[in-house]
Amino acid sequence: MKKIIHFLWTAISFLLYKWLVIIIRLIKRICTAWKKNKKDKKEIPRRIRKATKSKCVPIRHPNYHKPDPMIYSQNYLMELGLAVTWDNPDIQLYLKGNPVSSEALEPDTEYEIVARCWNASYDAPVVGMPVTFSYLDFGAGAISINIGQTFTSLGVIGGSDNPNYAKVPWKTPSVAGHYCIQVRLEWTDDKNPKNNMGQENTNVVEAHSPAVFDFKVRNNDTKEHRFRIEADAYTIPPGLPCDEIKKLGARKNEIVRERNNRKNFPVPAGWAITYIDPVFSLAAGGERMVNVQVTPPAGFTGSKPFNFNVFDERNVLTGGVTATIVKS
Repeated sequence: MKKIIHFLWTAISFLLYKWLVIIIRLIKRICTAWKKNKKDKKEIPRRIRKATKSKCVPIRHPNYHKPDPMIYSQNYLMELGLAVTWDNPDIQLYLKGNPVSSEALEPDTEYEIVARCWNASYDAPVVGMPVTFSYLDFGAGAISINIGQTFTSLGVIGGSDNPNYAKVPWKTPSVAGHYCIQVRLEWTDDKNPKNNMGQENTNVVEAHSPAVFDFKVRNNDTKEHRFRIEADAYTIPPGLPCDEIKKLGARKNEIVRERNNRKNFPVPAGWAITYIDPVFSLAAGGERMVNVQVTPPAGFTGSKPFNFNVFDERNVLTGGVTATIVKS
């Protein structure tokens, strides 16, 4: 009976006043903690107090401008509907200070790769941009192997350091063969990251009626795709004079697109190009060699470049090669 009376008294006393005592104590603790926190903040420098706690904060102020580092990028230009060459005008190899063609590299030999880098911004320079160099087997979609990384800075359009150059040494593998160079501009806050990777990928083939060569195609996706090969005779047209470009005005982009439209560079009449299996499927991670035969017209002498572009069933460009057919 005593226990029941004690329990009832404890419950009644809690309901009458003890809960109020607990709340008052809690409020006092909160006030004390708030005052201490306020005092601690005053001791922190103002600049640090104003800093955001987030590690990544987008800046959307109108005075902030993003740079646009770029290089001749086959995938991006093809995405725009333009023709491309895999003989990259922004990538050059040197041997002992002399420029050499990438289709005639010696095994186990040290070259220097020089990449010409651009900035398409009028008001945002690039400082200390990483430039990554790699190589892959001759063809489309092969696995990239790292060569090295260096850094370069770019001024704005019209500046003395735009374009600028990135250089790395490269000792070719001991196994003879053709190795394609890839250059990637690594810039996180880029206005257009699609134009940051270019490839130097060429081959010279002697035309012995017909000229025959192979290149590798690889499916780097996680599912099977069906691939096809399309050839064209595109080469980069000569640049227009500055005064003529000014006269074009708003039609400038239209004229540039027309001058670089793949439809304007078909395989010339008299040339015959045949493939063994021009359309084929590859499982995820699969690869195969593609055989190409190019027969020049009767009486042809000189050199003629052709671009062989590889697309999947979604019309996504996988890669390609530029082969120059030579006959003396």
